[in-house]
Amino acid sequence: MFRVRKATLEDVNAIYTLEKRVWGEEVTTVWDMATFIRHGEVLVAMERDLLVGALLSLISKNGDVYIVDVVVSEKKRRCGIAAGLYHKLFSVCPGRRVVTDVSARLVGAVALHEGLGFKKVKLEHNWYGLREKDEPRLLFQYEPK
Repeated sequence: MFRVRKATLEDVNAIYTLEKRVWGEEVTTVWDMATFIRHGEVLVAMERDLLVGALLSLISKNGDVYIVDVVVSEKKRRCGIAAGLYHKLFSVCPGRRVVTDVSARLVGAVALHEGLGFKKVKLEHNWYGLREKDEPRLLFQYEPK
């Protein structure tokens, strides 16, 4: 069983380590994470005292929430953790539009977002401008009801 809570600055190293282990590279620097915690919404999923998932986001001037990363430990996938992180986000950011991008090849992640009520906005190629990793990405948007 896991619980979701708002991240604190004390969680930064654990989030960094989880991202690097899952993605195989640095996705977010510790300095960026501290900024996200202070000026966005960063949520963590905890199983006992172990961080097993995280959702990092920024909030724009107009109140839209932009997802920076959603990461779940490999051993804890398909346990509802990512959905739990999003449900907590929806409750702490009520009435806000949420925008994210997902690798088109990650069928499970695409299904998760569709199941949560996200709508596909468009398919983008070379989203990050990194030609050597030209992976199609789906831009999703969640409009609160």
